[in-house]
Amino acid sequence: MAGYKASRQVSEGNYDVHISNILKEKEIAELTQTFTDMAGKLKKLQHMRTELLAGVRSVNIRWQIQVWDFLKKNRK
Repeated sequence: MAGYKASRQVSEGNYDVHISNILKEKEIAELTQTFTDMAGKLKKLQHMRTELLAGVRSVNIRWQIQVWDFLKKNRK
């Protein structure tokens, strides 16, 4: 995948990109590897964020149910 296309993909949230390492120039090859590493790290962070938010929502819902049960039991 060309550098421009790959950067567009990452900017749109697709972290499954890989730039082929065909070019011979060392600097371009290092940039390519760095970009691939960055995309992998962003993908991992996005996954962790999603899991964290799912956990927070789950705890919030359980807390709301406990409050509701408490209010129902202590209603006068």
